[in-house]
Amino acid sequence: MVTLKEAQEKTTTYIIGLESRLNNAIINVPSTGIQQPAGQSSQSPRRIKLLDPPKYLGRKSSENFETWFMNLLIWLDYNHFTDDKDKIRQANAHLEGGAALYMKEYAIKLASGQDVGTWAEYTRKLKMAYKMLDPKCTAQSLLDAHCANHHKTMIAFAENFRAYAPESGYSDEDVIIKI
Repeated sequence: MVTLKEAQEKTTTYIIGLESRLNNAIINVPSTGIQQPAGQSSQSPRRIKLLDPPKYLGRKSSENFETWFMNLLIWLDYNHFTDDKDKIRQANAHLEGGAALYMKEYAIKLASGQDVGTWAEYTRKLKMAYKMLDPKCTAQSLLDAHCANHHKTMIAFAENFRAYAPESGYSDEDVIIKI
């Protein structure tokens, strides 16, 4: 019979061996024949690609506005979009459905080369239409609905419960009663 300590030592040795093999494989990767951009050495770190945020559909979108907008801001910053017109162009390109119709005036102005205004004006208009008016009230109703449903496992229940409970503003006692 193997003791716990022996099992831990064997596992640790195995993991260290895997890490060593992985590091050697990374170091010894053959050249792909891709030319480095001018001014970059082969030793400079590669920039990872950050996926575009999904298209925002407005009220019918599967993702809430706040999450989508935060992801858009991260993506804009990561891709070094600093000019207001570029930010508006990119944000507008990530709108579809009702949201695209609502912001259509910006698409028309961009297409015709007209002044589109500032990023602050653009985001204010978007937020007025799609921002959650009372996040606390929304979290309370989502938590109430979540607690009323039957869940197959505790993990299934806990995943959303942990997301809604802190935002709901309920006291600890009220949250415990919901469980």
